[in-house]
Amino acid sequence: MTHELKFDVSRVEGVLVRVLGLSVRRGYEPIEVVAVPAGDGVLAVRMRVESTRPADALARQLAKLYDVRQVEVTEVGP
Repeated sequence: MTHELKFDVSRVEGVLVRVLGLSVRRGYEPIEVVAVPAGDGVLAVRMRVESTRPADALARQLAKLYDVRQVEVTEVGP
C-alpha cells in the first residue's frame, strides 16, 4: 500500500537524511520525496512511501524526531 505523509521540518543539516533513514529502517520504502522552503527556516515535506505496515506507526516515529513538526498521514491506495 502507498501512503503519503506531509510534515514540516526545521531547515538544518542532515534532517532529510534522518527522516529517510528512519523510514527505511522501519520498513517503509520511499517512492517520492518533495521538500520546498516554507519560510522562516522551515521545509514543507511531502513523502510517499510503500509498505504493508500502517502509516500511523511511521508518523509516530517521525514525530519523535527533534526537527520534525506536525506530521499528517494520507492513504493513497494499493
